[in-house]
Amino acid sequence: RAILPADSPVPAGAETVDLDGKYVMPGLMDSHVHWLDWMGELFLNHGVTSVVAMGNLDSGLRAQSQGADRRPRLYHSGDRVPFGNDDDAATIARAVREWLENEPDVAHFPNHNDASRNAYALAAEEVHRAGFLVFGHTEIAPNAISDGMNVIEHVWGFTQDVRRALKTLLHVCVTLPGQLSRLSTRTQQRLVILSFILRSAGHKS
Repeated sequence: RAILPADSPVPAGAETVDLDGKYVMPGLMDSHVHWLDWMGELFLNHGVTSVVAMGNLDSGLRAQSQGADRRPRLYHSGDRVPFGNDDDAATIARAVREWLENEPDVAHFPNHNDASRNAYALAAEEVHRAGFLVFGHTEIAPNAISDGMNVIEHVWGFTQDVRRALKTLLHVCVTLPGQLSRLSTRTQQRLVILSFILRSAGHKS
């Protein structure tokens, strides 16, 4: 299958499809799928040709999917990287080594929050060193990004931070006019995020 330049000859015996007035796009990829075997054609029928399964899929199934007609190409996270909030650097490094034995394609981490920040950053450093991106959920997106998260699933963590910024902005407007410099760094960061969102939406800040 190929898209040829307009002036190229058509190879003998090739089937041609008239796409005049249509768009051609590559297959979509869903990076967070709780995979079940019956899902294959459902994804393909909606243009999704590759998925990342949240789990540890059999290596034979993943290999077979690369040339399958009725299921997308399957990749997997090899289960979540098994670390706890109180784990030290050595324990986390050992957990990452064990996780790598599952031959993962991406690193799917536990939920990021204030309690997990230290362990999260240590684990992210380990998997980055192994060449992987970190996917996951977060309660506060800017903190997660700072601690090494590369892909924020479901956009969680941004809306929560915007709500905090809105509450802070109302407080500043009512009680602290002219005193922004006295706010904490975290509060100022939230106001910057809110200002960016408002500007993107066409509002003056």
